[in-house]
Amino acid sequence: MNVLAIDQAERSGWSFWRDGKHAHSGEAKGTRQCQAALEIVLALSPGDDPKTLRCLVVFEDHSSMRIGGRRKGGRRTYDTSAATLLGMGRPHGWWEMLLDQANHDDRARVKVAPQTWKGKVLGMANGNRDDSIEAAQRHAVALGARNPGPDEAVAMVMGHWATKAPEAIAAWERAYGAKARKRKAAA
Repeated sequence: MNVLAIDQAERSGWSFWRDGKHAHSGEAKGTRQCQAALEIVLALSPGDDPKTLRCLVVFEDHSSMRIGGRRKGGRRTYDTSAATLLGMGRPHGWWEMLLDQANHDDRARVKVAPQTWKGKVLGMANGNRDDSIEAAQRHAVALGARNPGPDEAVAMVMGHWATKAPEAIAAWERAYGAKARKRKAAA
């Protein structure tokens, strides 16, 4: 199973895993650098069609993120800032567009909450951001990265999570497993 993990942001971290082993990673800013990253991934994952990307893509999911907060009565209510979330929306759109151009099957795209990959790989699901990034960078170095930036380290940890997570493996099977091959042959 090949995995491309993407920590989408203005500077996106990405990490490619081939057959359960880290193969390449980096950081990309803007569509050109994202395109260059996908070209590296395409070169590392040759398939039947050299213009088709066949891997599981894992995005970090921030939909449960709570930002701000007010007290109403005895309860705390949260507001989600659209401006904050839009900072990740545009880069996510770049990646989605580039994946579509690479003929990537959208059934092989999954999202993972930060608490999930932090908890399963780093053992700190509710750790603060700074501690989590430091732990991710140490983990990335242990996996063979040299001086990984914070976004690259996060993508590496997400990729490591995806190589073992049952929900990621199930998404791979839906897109590329035996049933998917039968469905594609019948079409």
